[in-house]
Amino acid sequence: MRQAHGVPSVEERLASPWLIWGIWIFWLFFLIQVVVSILQVAALGPKILDLLGIGIFISLYLWITWQEAHLLSQPVPAGNPMQRRMFLATALLATLATVLCWIQGPEALGSFMYVCACAVPQFKLREAIGVCAALLLWVFGLGLLTREPPGTVGQFLFLIPAIGTIVYFFSQAIHTNQELRVARREIARLAISEERLRFARDLHDLLGHSLSLITLKSELAGQLIAEDPDAAQREMRDIESAARSALREVREAVAGYRQTTLVDELARSRELLRAAGIGCEIRTEYTALPAAIEDMLTWVVREGITNVIRHSRAQNCAVAIAAVPGNHVILTIQDDGQGPLSSASESGPGNGLRGIRERIASVAGQCEAGRSSPRGFRLAIKLPLTAPIPLRMTPSQSVIGGERGSR
Repeated sequence: MRQAHGVPSVEERLASPWLIWGIWIFWLFFLIQVVVSILQVAALGPKILDLLGIGIFISLYLWITWQEAHLLSQPVPAGNPMQRRMFLATALLATLATVLCWIQGPEALGSFMYVCACAVPQFKLREAIGVCAALLLWVFGLGLLTREPPGTVGQFLFLIPAIGTIVYFFSQAIHTNQELRVARREIARLAISEERLRFARDLHDLLGHSLSLITLKSELAGQLIAEDPDAAQREMRDIESAARSALREVREAVAGYRQTTLVDELARSRELLRAAGIGCEIRTEYTALPAAIEDMLTWVVREGITNVIRHSRAQNCAVAIAAVPGNHVILTIQDDGQGPLSSASESGPGNGLRGIRERIASVAGQCEAGRSSPRGFRLAIKLPLTAPIPLRMTPSQSVIGGERGSR
């Protein structure tokens, strides 16, 4: 049996359980022949009894399969808290199918197809095969006891394992897809976390020595102020020099992070997307760009790819940069995911799409962002190559000035 896990929120579900439920509802068309046979019965009493039995059977089947569909809509394979009730309900369904065979005749053998479709998703592969084999033996035995035609029995001996196999592998495919989505989100989270840790380590390496020196000389200067003011002044000058040196090193490090070339940022984006399990296609159609334009595009690519990894739940992402007539350059980032999770993520200046729009508008550029057809999200930036774009970004627009923007 599957192991139990916590029940996730609605936002984490892969799909609506109503859609997944269709795999079980589809098989109900096999009951048309059974219902028609019941309606053709002349006696009113047996007809009502048969209709009542088939109604109970269908209701029980729909309840069990709804539980399975709800379970499959969760992000990871998880045990159903109603697992024991489902097992007992499936056993009751098999008992009811047996009774229907004695009452209704050979057509009712098809009811074991529904028993198999309900049972196999509740077990692992080896157990599911055992359950299916037991049902086949039971149907074969019922066929002998009720002296059903061999052709009818053989038909259901084929259909029962066929439907069971389809339903089992359908449910397993859903589980595998869920696991991959969860793993991809975790990889994306770890990739972003690792980048932050790397930057933190770099800052620690840069500032550790300088700050320790400043601390020691500050203590020494405090002790020398009364005894030797000239020596205290020398220590203070050393403190100033160390502080300026540390500030310069930090600025150089920050500038190095901010002023990554566009080519390097595209290569880094490809690696991050692949690590997150997202296919990446990059197309570039330009020769050379002004430094200011390249810095702007590099920043937009960084922000846009971060949004794709964090929020899109996409499988593929395409990045295109091209020079167009009219002395402009266009950057497009498009994914096939779910788009921004909430418009509330644009609430802060300099964050997310609002920050991108404001910065692009400040240099007479154009920004278009929204859902694309048939699905996904598209971010398009158009910049004039002659725009007076500043070479450096303010801290609120960089990764170190705060959280990276979200959609």
